[in-house]
Parts: sequence; structure tokens; C-alpha cells
Amino acid sequence: MNKYLIRSCLAAILLFASSSCFSMTSQIHPLEAGLRSIKDHTIYILFVLTIALLFFIYRSLRIKKKYGEVQYKLHENALKQNAELQQTNHFNLMLISVIAHDIRQPFSNIVMLSSVFNTDVDLLTEQEKFDVMSELNETSQNSLSFMDGLLEWIKSQNSEFQYKGSDLVLQDLIFEANSFFKIAQAKKSISIIFDIPARTKVFAHKQMLLFIIRNILNNATKFSPQHGVIHISSYLTAQEIVIVIKDQGPGMSQEKVDRLFKVDSGDLENTKNRGAGLALSISYEMSLMMGIKIWVSSKKGEGSVFYISLKK
Repeated sequence: MNKYLIRSCLAAILLFASSSCFSMTSQIHPLEAGLRSIKDHTIYILFVLTIALLFFIYRSLRIKKKYGEVQYKLHENALKQNAELQQTNHFNLMLISVIAHDIRQPFSNIVMLSSVFNTDVDLLTEQEKFDVMSELNETSQNSLSFMDGLLEWIKSQNSEFQYKGSDLVLQDLIFEANSFFKIAQAKKSISIIFDIPARTKVFAHKQMLLFIIRNILNNATKFSPQHGVIHISSYLTAQEIVIVIKDQGPGMSQEKVDRLFKVDSGDLENTKNRGAGLALSISYEMSLMMGIKIWVSSKKGEGSVFYISLKK
């Protein structure tokens, strides 16, 4: 709009100057008229040059302002991208920590079971050998299942990922998830109470739900005292099935409960709890993808209770 306004003003000035010069030159001496005409044209040219200069300065300031705004936005975007990159790198390092932490448990079991054959094989009965080999096979299968769960989560980070659930027998799923920790539970003399009806079914993605339950049971096993009890049960509502996993661990403050499923939780800076904290945040992200709910109630010195609400 400023551009057209300036052009209109220049045209009006030019028209006015031309008409003035014509009227004045018709009434005075030819020599004086010539000098007057030169003077008028000089003034007119200076006026036009002044307008042009002002317009040039105005345009320069506008361009400089826009350039400054572009530079500022580029700088802000660079800072934002740098922060996101640092956060991604930090997250990836913690994810590697989770994988290394969680995969260590089954491999420790495999090493322990296989070492029995290297040291005490002659002392074992055929039934004991069979039991050890069965345990070794089960642990290996569970390790593969764990990796499948991680791969499913990695795939879910792709924008083209499509969630596909299926009907699952809940009791079988709980047994499969807990088989990861049977040796660790036996070492601490932890009792497991299963209180889930045999035919109860839920609709979910198997590997994702296994990953979630496994991580909750991992924490329950890790923080339970010697001779502790882990109680796994379920109850029905009008449209949902709620899984309840209760332990006798040290419990948590309300502040810790409120930030338990957050990736940037302060506990992630703690090497001891980093794996568990990030695994729970990944579990929470998986639950959102499946449309299920996870929450926890806990008090210091009274253990923790995790709830998983699924569609029937």
C-alpha cells in the first residue's frame, strides 16, 4: 500500500510542477522565463531525488528489519533443534542402558544354568538335567520375547506404524511375563500369588503388554525384601479388566509417584534406577498407543500397587 501511495504523490507533484511552469512562462520575459524554468526543474529534480532517497532508506530499513527477524527465527530454530538433539541423544543413551540392564537378567540365568553342566553334571539325575535344560530353553525363549517387545516399540516410533491388538488369555500372559524372574524370585524366597481366573481374556498387542507387565514385575522383584510376597490379581468393571500387581517393597513418596512415568524424571539421572525409570516411561507410552491406562498407588514403607486397565 505504501508503494502505491508514494507513486500517486509523485505523479501529483509532477503534474503540479508542469502546470505551474507553463502558467508562469506565459506571463514573464522569455529570458527570465527560461531561468525560472531551469530553477523550477532543478527544484523539481532535487525534490524527486529526495523522495527517491527517502524511499530507498525506508526500503533498506524494511529489508534490514526482515533480515533481522529471519536471523532471529533461524537462531531460535537452531537452539530448539540443538536442544531436541541433545534430548534425543540423552534418551538413546538411557535406552541402551535399559536394554543392557534388562537383557542382563536372562543372560545371567542362562550362564548360571549352563554352568551347572560344566561343574555338577555328574551329580545330576536325568530328571534334574531335564529340568535344567527346560529352564534354559524357557529363559532363552523369554529373552527373544523381550527383544521382540523392544523391536515393537522401536517400530511404533515410525509414523507408519499401525497398532494391531488381539484376544489374549490373561493368565497365560502373566505366567509368561513372570517366568523371566523366577530364578531371581527363588533366590530371594519371594512368593508369587496368582489370583486371575483361568479363562479371562483381554484385547491388546501381545508384545507391548508383555513388555509393560514384565517391567512392573521386574521392579516388584527387585524391590521386594527377602521372603516377600508379590500378589497378582484382576477384577472386572462394566467394560474393562483391571490387572493389579502388589508388592511389599519400600514404597514411594507421592512426589515420586507423580513423575514415575516421565522420561525426564529425576531418577533417570540415578544410575541405579535409570533402567527401571526409562522402562516404565516406555511402558506408559506403549499403554497410550493401545488405549489402556496405567496408574500406581504407593506409600513409603507400605509397598506399591500397579494397575493396568484393559478392554475386555
